[in-house]
Amino acid sequence: TRSAFDQLERAYENLGNSAAGPAVHVACSATFAMRWLAPRLPAFARAHPEVRVRLSMTSARDMRGEDADVLIAWDLTTYPAADRARAVRLADVSFGPVAAPGCRLERDGAVVRADCRIVHDFTSTAWDDWQARTGLTVVAGEERSFPHTHLCLEVALAGLGVALVERRMAAQELADGRLQAPFGFVPFEGGLMAVPAARGLSRGAQAFVDWLGGELSASV
Repeated sequence: TRSAFDQLERAYENLGNSAAGPAVHVACSATFAMRWLAPRLPAFARAHPEVRVRLSMTSARDMRGEDADVLIAWDLTTYPAADRARAVRLADVSFGPVAAPGCRLERDGAVVRADCRIVHDFTSTAWDDWQARTGLTVVAGEERSFPHTHLCLEVALAGLGVALVERRMAAQELADGRLQAPFGFVPFEGGLMAVPAARGLSRGAQAFVDWLGGELSASV
């Protein structure tokens, strides 16, 4: 009897999902989801009312999205070769140091002096990449690390120090003057990528990836 009821429950769930239209499971970082993607999802819903989007927010440490239809990530360096081969480039990315007005960020030739350098736990080499691309070296009295870009931005807003972020993630704070980027932003290799599941993209997932690429290009 229990087995029969379990089968009925699964059948009812499948029927409900089918009636509601196709769903696309998207995995991405919590910062990208909260600061950029979520505010724009209503536009996707209006353009594709037949497709439901389910978001999984993950940290950089476990950005794998085994059961996701598509994974969105900045850097695929540590991903398996098969994932990198399937990846679709969505947009260029540019990173730069940001800090609150009044926060110490002084340049003396090729040296930038700050009280504190804020580092992302799982992308700590980003600072090395930025320094190599700009020829500048950040010298700080201390270094603090955090597991999410969102946290790096929040402590930068609070005046703790200087954080290195992708320009889209700090666009609002830069526009309203709560953060400053005195050295601008420089392009990084790789870009923002969409990694489809091994089973390939469904029609709904393909629509989402196409829409996302267009929105990202428009937000340059």
